[in-house]
Amino acid sequence: MATKQKFAIDSYYKTENEHWNKWAFDMFADVVGKELFADPEQPLALFDKAIITLEKGHETPFVSVQKLESDLNAQKLTPAQKLFILDWTCRYLNNSSFPEGDLSQACELLEKCRNKLKAELQPETPFTLDIRERLKTLIEKELAVLPETLQSLEPAQRLNIICKLIPYVLPKVEAVSHNEGEPLVFRP
Repeated sequence: MATKQKFAIDSYYKTENEHWNKWAFDMFADVVGKELFADPEQPLALFDKAIITLEKGHETPFVSVQKLESDLNAQKLTPAQKLFILDWTCRYLNNSSFPEGDLSQACELLEKCRNKLKAELQPETPFTLDIRERLKTLIEKELAVLPETLQSLEPAQRLNIICKLIPYVLPKVEAVSHNEGEPLVFRP
């Protein structure tokens, strides 16, 4: 990391505002820890810009949140990077007070954006798990009504179904071991 860049990064969390310094440094530590960004200054600059944008647009929270989203989209960030910036912005807004006005509406709108991004990032559940659950419930329902179904069938059909179900009910011969009685080897 170049010396100029180190000073630029330090300038984000070495200001006169101690509250801001704490949050900016905590965010920088998280940036370094998660390694989501190639340039550690980029999220700090975006975080700073996000807070300034929302603070200036406190009277029109919808417009300021849209501007923030367009700024993030202009940076061509991944959804995980956008979520990182929005998470830190929401946390800062929830734990700060602003003399210019109330930013709770902007924070609520940011929460909606965060939830949308989280949904994009969550892996889809495998379809096979869903199929297994459906098959399990279907078989349980069919087994519950099996006695009535068998009684309504003719004797030949009933015997056919019972013969097909026997292998599922009775254990296989290889799986059965004896403890007493017959010897292991048959001797005539």
